[in-house]
Amino acid sequence: MKILFVERTIRIDKLGVCFLSAALKQAGHEVDLIQDEKEGADRYLEEHPADFVMFSVTSDEADWVTQRNRELKAKHHFLSVVGGPHPTFAPQWGTEDKNIDFVVQGPGEEIILQIVTGSAQRLSCGRLLGQFDYFSPDRSIIYKYDDLGESGMKRFIACRYCLFSCTHCFNNAFKQLYRDQRSFLTSRPSPEVMIQEIIAVKEKYGLELAFFNDDNLAGDKNWISKFCALLPTSGASVGFCGSIRANSVDETMIKMMAEAGCRFLNIGLESANPKTQKFLRRGQLNNEDVLRAVHWCEGYGIKVRLQNMIGLPVENPLADAIETFEFNKACHPTDSSGTIYQPLPGTELWSFCVENGLIDGLAWPAGYFEKTILKIKDAEKINRLGKYWHWAVKENWPTALLLKRLNDPISDEVM
Repeated sequence: MKILFVERTIRIDKLGVCFLSAALKQAGHEVDLIQDEKEGADRYLEEHPADFVMFSVTSDEADWVTQRNRELKAKHHFLSVVGGPHPTFAPQWGTEDKNIDFVVQGPGEEIILQIVTGSAQRLSCGRLLGQFDYFSPDRSIIYKYDDLGESGMKRFIACRYCLFSCTHCFNNAFKQLYRDQRSFLTSRPSPEVMIQEIIAVKEKYGLELAFFNDDNLAGDKNWISKFCALLPTSGASVGFCGSIRANSVDETMIKMMAEAGCRFLNIGLESANPKTQKFLRRGQLNNEDVLRAVHWCEGYGIKVRLQNMIGLPVENPLADAIETFEFNKACHPTDSSGTIYQPLPGTELWSFCVENGLIDGLAWPAGYFEKTILKIKDAEKINRLGKYWHWAVKENWPTALLLKRLNDPISDEVM
């Protein structure tokens, strides 16, 4: 069978599609991927007819996939398959569309093979994979693009899932979907296998920095300890970076990671307000944990980006964001991001927003750096704050100056 993955555009290594491509190629199928905005799926299909056209769908691109699939179906003969986060938690979006032939929930490595051989249902739920199911993703379909293939930083993933159940995140709903397979949620390939993959990618494509997509790279202390012990003597000669939860590390672990070549870590704060942290169910994470982790990292030469959410559905979203802004300044991180909260379908916080009239139940998220779709107080100020956030923290703006900018739309012109 000939399979074509269609992406609107690719900004980072999309590993989920790469794993699917590896499974399909191992079974003897032909696989390709294109970026529609660069190459045009219509033109590609005229020259290279496909049996299946597949889309990996995030909620902010759901409307685009609906329209693009309909347009392509009107001109070409193929079976369409959608998977990814949006169909997993809003499967009715796909099953109610007569132009979509198959909808996949969850991991698709096994289901995708059943689809192409004609043995799958229209709506199918994939099985979680364990440690010994692991195989390397097929990166060739994305690294054919020079901006990805020639990049010194490439992405890897050791653990696909997260143990925590924050209300804004999909993980709690995911655990309910896979409550009979929870033992696989913490599955990781061994450190040895992970390092072999890093070395193979470096030899084939070039690599300076391995970025781990894991929600919490330090979530398994035994795994990260062994990885850090093996990497420096493996011959890989690469650094690594990723994300951690601040209360998953101590100073000894940060020192160990730094000595093994860790150069950069994302640390999620979301909000500095204790009441909001409980509302988000951040798992006993508090400001003191974050402050200590940032200082440990920077003390051992690891750069830190604090990750925050603004425009949350709380009593006073702007005041909440300003409190978080002030805490970020007190931490002095290397970098800070202030993404605008987007309600993801199927999450607890999405349901809260629907029940409280903050969104229409059919509204899909916008981009994290675009605008809020919530009907909240000071929405336009939140949107402007999203544009200012990085530089306001980096340049240590006085709060009074930031508020003045937020109150004066004309000031946007100077940014």
